[in-house]
Amino acid sequence: MIPRHDRSRTTLNKVEKGEPGVSPGNYANVLFVLGLAERLSDLGDVKTDTVGLARFITQTSIQISNDFEWVSI
Repeated sequence: MIPRHDRSRTTLNKVEKGEPGVSPGNYANVLFVLGLAERLSDLGDVKTDTVGLARFITQTSIQISNDFEWVSI
């Protein structure tokens, strides 16, 4: 895959290990070579961001009023 990937073996090893210093372009190139480039659109899709949705729900406070007191949920 290295000739088609057009990156060094060291960079490819870092991609395989998921090291944080690897540029997103290297990951995109590997996905393209593997025929998985369409998966890149999933990265920015809010429907698949379960962590972000969970954080939003826990950080959002909704107040409702009944006739007796304000309640935060």
